[in-house]
Amino acid sequence: MDSSNALGEYLRARREQVRPADVGIVPGGLRRVPGLRREEVALLAGISADYYLRLEQGRDRNKFTDILAVNELCTALSPNYRVGVNMMRAVFLDPAEHALRRDWLDLTDEAVAVLRANVGPDLSDPRLVELVTELRRAVVESQVTG
Repeated sequence: MDSSNALGEYLRARREQVRPADVGIVPGGLRRVPGLRREEVALLAGISADYYLRLEQGRDRNKFTDILAVNELCTALSPNYRVGVNMMRAVFLDPAEHALRRDWLDLTDEAVAVLRANVGPDLSDPRLVELVTELRRAVVESQVTG
């Protein structure tokens, strides 16, 4: 498995193991490969086919700490564990998340380090600038009001 795109390799391998009939899809037309088509997986996952393709190709990694998938156990741990939630925002801005974490200071240090490592040299990425600006503003406001 190529470690530079482990998620894509995993998604492809799992997709190939599931037959359309296994998930209630009536097979139709010719299939070049066994298993589900990308579009079918995207439909079942509730995401766009384009987004699924980017995940499988390694072009859209979870570099801003967005939650891409959850399971029942995960959601039992924190209400913030929902698809689409940005964990940087949750950890820094949600008082309930802060209260859940005895190691909150260590967690925030680690979160910043992970974000820096994931983003790499692309510091001008508009999404990064927006996220950092929002978090910085919230920290400043909490220092002023707190």
